[in-house]
Amino acid sequence: GNVLQAMHKEHQTKLLKSPDLVFEDDMLLLLTGVTKDSAECTAVQISGTRPDGMWGQFKVLTNVSYRHEKPESIIDKCVSELFDTLDTVAPEASGPVAMVAYGTVAEQKTIETKWDRLKKSLEDWEEVPFFSTRPEAVALGLAVMGAVSHGRITTTVHIPGKKPRADLAIQVHNVAPCAVGVMMNYHGGADDKWQPVKTIFDFDRRVPAGPYQIDLVAAECAVYRNQKGELSDEALLKAIKDNEGAKRIPIREEAALNL
Repeated sequence: GNVLQAMHKEHQTKLLKSPDLVFEDDMLLLLTGVTKDSAECTAVQISGTRPDGMWGQFKVLTNVSYRHEKPESIIDKCVSELFDTLDTVAPEASGPVAMVAYGTVAEQKTIETKWDRLKKSLEDWEEVPFFSTRPEAVALGLAVMGAVSHGRITTTVHIPGKKPRADLAIQVHNVAPCAVGVMMNYHGGADDKWQPVKTIFDFDRRVPAGPYQIDLVAAECAVYRNQKGELSDEALLKAIKDNEGAKRIPIREEAALNL
């Protein structure tokens, strides 16, 4: 509430010079929590304030998480990586307004101690305050999201020239906290014949709604099976074309069966 009031006050000052300036209520929050075997840090941009005090838009910018026998010992690592990653994936984002912890009282106290020490070494984050939450905050959040998905909490969208329509009261836009890639082997899984990793879903890409499809062409498999070194795009297309036709069926079958 105090942060939002300060943003409104700053906006009013800017309006004196730019009367057409539109108020933007985007805020960046850092979230940190631990479980019995993992630690995670997430940067979330929230916006869309509602009359009931809730926020309507949650945009996950990046997430860093690790499994560990002693998760409290890697909190510093998670926060530091979040700092570096955030600067890469969202350099335009404003500085965080708060670090918010979740978990048990003891877990949050550990996070606070580590945060107070670590933030002194993080440029522009030295003054970011720490806030703890109730131990049941995660459970309450799940209950709210469940109510939203079942239409128990809604909002009305007003678009000029159109009838008002109901919409989800809270919309969450997630990202992938890891990269996904595939490695191909056209020699029956031989240890020294693996192709380089091909990234099909990069780190921090927005999560798609449906599955990712990979098309495998037998002629292309034959080229990769027999190639010596890297091929340019033009050379690859020529090699694929050379492996088409009836005469090359045995070679294509061999490559496909050994995939």
